[in-house]
Amino acid sequence: MIPRVAYLVLVVGVLGVGFERYRTRFEKHELGAALLGALLVAVVAFAPRVAGLLNDVGLVEIVVGIAIVLALVAAVIARRKAVRNRRRFNALVRELAIRDVPMERSDEDAVYVVIPAYNEAETIGAVIESLPETLRGRAVVPLVVSDGSSDGTVRAARATDAIVVEHVVNTGQCSSLKTGFEIARRQHAEVVVGMDADGQHRGDELQRLVGPVLDGEADYVIGSRYRGTDASENGPIRRGGIWAFTTLINVLTKSSITDATNGFRALTIDAFERISWVEERFCAVELLVEVRKSGLRMKEVPVTVERRQGSTTKKPKLGYGLGIARTLVGSYLR
Repeated sequence: MIPRVAYLVLVVGVLGVGFERYRTRFEKHELGAALLGALLVAVVAFAPRVAGLLNDVGLVEIVVGIAIVLALVAAVIARRKAVRNRRRFNALVRELAIRDVPMERSDEDAVYVVIPAYNEAETIGAVIESLPETLRGRAVVPLVVSDGSSDGTVRAARATDAIVVEHVVNTGQCSSLKTGFEIARRQHAEVVVGMDADGQHRGDELQRLVGPVLDGEADYVIGSRYRGTDASENGPIRRGGIWAFTTLINVLTKSSITDATNGFRALTIDAFERISWVEERFCAVELLVEVRKSGLRMKEVPVTVERRQGSTTKKPKLGYGLGIARTLVGSYLR
């Protein structure tokens, strides 16, 4: 027998979701469905005689089942609505940051290096200084996107010659990449690079990623620590997770990459415009899937991934793996 407290929790949950949906969209049918579901559950739990009559005609299980299904559907709808609202808000944050950059220059021959940074004051200066000034006669333009940093990240970045923009709140590393790539696009750049702000990616290896793009060999180039040098000192669980997701992506997309979660990448602006990119925090696998779905040419090159410098990682241990899994499934089926 199901304890009454479980029914009570279900009633409160159904009513709560219904109320939240109603005050968000003010659609009466959603509130009515929640009230009906909660009423049916309450009758079963707290009106035994009525429930007995229902049971005589075999309706108790049906009522409970309907209520549970309604609650689950309402929860899924509420979750999707919350995600859409968050993405709209983050898009506004990105646009506000982009508007702070003068769009008077035309950098068709420049290589923009976008560096998302969240509280990386200890390392951001050294990362920028590690970049070459030019690459094959093209200017290298460092572009730092401070994603709601609360330390001295912005101050340290502005002490260099980098372009620096700020998100007023933290929106996610991939959201910051979007901001930087969009700025590069509006400046008419043809090639853009993404690299981390924590010192794990080496600026002197920029040529390895950009070279195949400039030579017309690939539209999207990713670095691999397993083809190059892995000095990241990742534990066995993290290494196992990278291997698992990489293997799964290879199976799903007929690829042959070795390092699916590496954030050191170069691509053409045309590739950026063609892919469908919605993820704001776990986009490494999404971009790989979208590149394959878009028919773009992809290449993997050996790079070095150093041990993280400065502050500790911002990636949640369990949440990181779950986020990648969710993103992989969503991008593959989208």
